[in-house]
Amino acid sequence: MELKRKRGESHYSYQAFTSVIHTETPIVKRGEYFKAEIFAVTYSRNFSTIIRVNGNQIPVENGIGIYTIKTSSTGRKKFTVRISVTNPLTRKTESYRKEFIYDVIP
Repeated sequence: MELKRKRGESHYSYQAFTSVIHTETPIVKRGEYFKAEIFAVTYSRNFSTIIRVNGNQIPVENGIGIYTIKTSSTGRKKFTVRISVTNPLTRKTESYRKEFIYDVIP
């Protein structure tokens, strides 16, 4: 996949490809349905990427942020992710925000 300038010959190719799974219900009881969105994504190690979880910036290595938190109490937990990516050709920054949940069981 490539991003091209409208004028000139410059182009930029994505460097990596991976799969992602997203579920609204990370824990299910026996007999219930588990539903997940599974999709492929391409990403670049060269884009300027900033990832924030609940407002706090997390480290990004090779275009991927890894969020790790030690749980201290049981129950449903929510967190908000905001990803900002700057295109190296246009210098335009686009942001994406989404909320996620997970359940901590005893």
